[in-house]
Amino acid sequence: MIEEDRLSVLQDDLILKILSFVGLKDAIGTSVLSPRWRYLWMSIPHLNFSSEDFSTMERLSDFVTNVLSRRNHQVQLSSFKLYISRLDGQDAALRIMNHAFSLNVQQLNITCLFKYYSGSLEHRPGIPISVYGPQALKHFTLSWVSYSDQLILTSTRVEFSCLATLDLQDITLYDGFLSMYPNLENLTLNRCKVAGSEVLSISHPQLSNLTLEKNGDWRQLTVNVHTPQLKNLTISRYIGGFKVSAQCSDGSTVIGLIQEFHNVPFLSLTADVIQLLNSSLQLISQQPCLLANLKSLKILPKVSCMGWHKRREVFMYPEIKSFLLNSSPKATLTKVMQEHCCDVDKYEILEKVGEGTFGAVYKALDKKTGALVALKETRLGKDGGIPPTAIYLKKFSDSRPFPPSQIQKFMYELCDGVAYCHSLVVLHRDLKPENLLVDKERDILKIADLGIARAFTTPEVLLNIFGLN
Repeated sequence: MIEEDRLSVLQDDLILKILSFVGLKDAIGTSVLSPRWRYLWMSIPHLNFSSEDFSTMERLSDFVTNVLSRRNHQVQLSSFKLYISRLDGQDAALRIMNHAFSLNVQQLNITCLFKYYSGSLEHRPGIPISVYGPQALKHFTLSWVSYSDQLILTSTRVEFSCLATLDLQDITLYDGFLSMYPNLENLTLNRCKVAGSEVLSISHPQLSNLTLEKNGDWRQLTVNVHTPQLKNLTISRYIGGFKVSAQCSDGSTVIGLIQEFHNVPFLSLTADVIQLLNSSLQLISQQPCLLANLKSLKILPKVSCMGWHKRREVFMYPEIKSFLLNSSPKATLTKVMQEHCCDVDKYEILEKVGEGTFGAVYKALDKKTGALVALKETRLGKDGGIPPTAIYLKKFSDSRPFPPSQIQKFMYELCDGVAYCHSLVVLHRDLKPENLLVDKERDILKIADLGIARAFTTPEVLLNIFGLN
């Protein structure tokens, strides 16, 4: 009696779904089970490779090459997953990674763990690698843990506008790498650092979830976050302090944000936050603030930086003090009376370069780095002025137009900068391309030349460049 071939009657989609749950070697081995299955593995939409299935890295590399070369390219590849755990084998891993970057894949997940130790972590040589290829990538996870070298991701001119989720672990980034992904919605950085820089800028208009974990080498790294759509911020196992700044005029939102910091031992609040809490006494009376681990609370002054660095002492209602400190009776409260709002003292003025109607430009030296800067001081009139601004002029570039996504980002930063000026009751009054600078290292737009800017307060009316009425 001939047994019925029940496998052959299954639909291809169902068979491919089944094969996606087994190892790729086993999936290929099933081709002997049924005539219809002989070439079906070539259309599997999810590829999963692991070094644990092979005795050497070279065999894994050859296997990946054979699978990708024989695969049915008419079928969209949804995901590519690579897991490597070896003493060494970085060269073979890099070959596979470069092959993976060239795939038209939506989800890419690469984890490499190398256990060979060859020296100090601080002096590991770097392996630069560039992410390239088709731009269909939507989710990218990359982890490279190695005691013998570090992986450095370099930036390219290609933008991955479709990428929504980026998860990096133990990766070194070149300046500008994150700008390749303008539409990020989810970003996780675990033990990452920036090559040749102490500043990492995260400026993504659509980013809603940001996770920073295990700073490691981040002790000297400043992370600037500018994400207006941010909904979830997670900072865990981070050594050192961090500053959270948010534009918000809603008392309940600020109260909720403070309550999220229930485990922090040190907390500093600006005068603007205290003023907002002062106006939200009714909300505060309805809910406790459980800062149980608080050791120190600092209140930073509000600085009216119009040339004279005027400082006003912060007034705080007793109810606000109780709200913040009741759960931590041993916590100290410090009101900072003087705070450097403009780090002019960090520069040594060498000589005056020139002077115009609205200000003067000085040649100055950064005392810490030794870099030469142009220090510009502008005036708003008799009673005030804009603080000096130091600009590092390294290179003038006029090589190519910006892509649309970059223009969109710059326009957002321009509007944000103008809004900040307006919050200080200052009108720029001379916005034009010639007065906009692009910080190439951090990929941030900056507004320059406040020569004819004016400060005003209602009910004053701005008439012309010569004064106020």
